[in-house]
Amino acid sequence: KLDTIHQRLRDAMSENRWPVSFGFGLATFRRFPQTIQDVFRITDECLYLAKNSGKDRIESRMIK
Repeated sequence: KLDTIHQRLRDAMSENRWPVSFGFGLATFRRFPQTIQDVFRITDECLYLAKNSGKDRIESRMIK
């Protein structure tokens, strides 16, 4: 689960006192988009939503 991965990364950074955070963009597609470029564009939008919402977040979208 992405939440678990995110937490483990945060814990490792905290233990080492490294000032690093992680933002994730996740898109789930019910039907695959027409092009791979559409996949990259949509997941990139999710990533930038996470970054622009305060960092160290997971932003996900269900694409129908």
